Amino acid sequence: HSVPLHTSQKSVAHFALMLWQSKRIVFVFLLVLLCTPSLADKDLPLPPLFATNIGGFSSQPSGLTYCSTTDRLYVNCDRCPFIAEMDTRANFIQRLNFDDAHRDIEAMACSDTDGYLFIGEEGRRRVTAFLLDEYEDKNNQEKDLIEVYDFTVVTGDSTSGRSGLEGMTVNERTGDIYVANEKGPAMVVRVHSDGEQFDSNVITYLRDISGLAYDDELDLLWILSDQDEKVYLTDLSGTEVLDSWDLPVQNPEGIAINNNSDPKYLYIATDPSAPSGPQYLPLLVAFEKPVEGTGYANFDPDNLPDYVTNPPPCDGCDDAFELQTDDDDNNSDGGDDVSQSSSGSSQDSSTSSPLILPSEALVVLIMLNMVL
Repeated sequence: HSVPLHTSQKSVAHFALMLWQSKRIVFVFLLVLLCTPSLADKDLPLPPLFATNIGGFSSQPSGLTYCSTTDRLYVNCDRCPFIAEMDTRANFIQRLNFDDAHRDIEAMACSDTDGYLFIGEEGRRRVTAFLLDEYEDKNNQEKDLIEVYDFTVVTGDSTSGRSGLEGMTVNERTGDIYVANEKGPAMVVRVHSDGEQFDSNVITYLRDISGLAYDDELDLLWILSDQDEKVYLTDLSGTEVLDSWDLPVQNPEGIAINNNSDPKYLYIATDPSAPSGPQYLPLLVAFEKPVEGTGYANFDPDNLPDYVTNPPPCDGCDDAFELQTDDDDNNSDGGDDVSQSSSGSSQDSSTSSPLILPSEALVVLIMLNMVL
């Protein structure tokens, strides 16, 4: 039968129980932390061909698009009332202004067929069309866009102002516009060019959607995930994944495809803002557009593709990915460190973020379990 405990014994027993419970909490927390994409190993990181810091004209890039009729890239700044126009090497050309009543811009797209630039407001879920190549001139490097029409996208039960429109692209063969709801749930919504909605699909294989790009050569969609730090090649509904690849950047927010270049480019824009933790550089990073079948669809850990084992040189990566800790420490205003790290094996270790590989994570967890 049980022996009654004295008060001191009860206190010791209670403390031991609390210690064991706290140990379990710490163990579970570490397990979750070590399994996040930012710490996990990336087996198939696409190697960048060039990278450029575009913070001088787009401090918080989010939406990104390429127009074949102008052979230009366009990027929006989510808290800025303008679009920055660039050449295909991310050199600034001009600023295209719109009314500052439009706010929280997280998506943009180009329609070469109809001659429109579209922007998408995240919380309002409103899409606005502007004339692509007709402006009200202000000066050589600044124009005012001419607004044409707008419409609102319905995203089912998802009404959060912080998880709304995050990606947009135009099917040049049909004129249809594809709009992404970030999460809660992640969705791809298809509407006609006049805003009439006729198809929507919930996307379950990723944690969020941060960008969309229609591929006019493949007649397929590219879907970007910020939280997964991956890019997916899918059918036009977005539900069937044909292949996927890791991205060696953090906070990827915008995506564009250029099939007119040689080689064909896949562009990624990174948003430097983060709700917590370090802030990053606003980058435009270009990759050779990957070929279906070279990603996780046919992944063999014993036979990694050539782009992983023998990546090409990257123009500007040493500067774009450089950690600026020393410079920031010397700033008189005491600002936070600004960095953009690479998680892929193609970057030099001095510019890569520290990773804990799965096997190393297991060893750490076992050791912590013994110590706690």
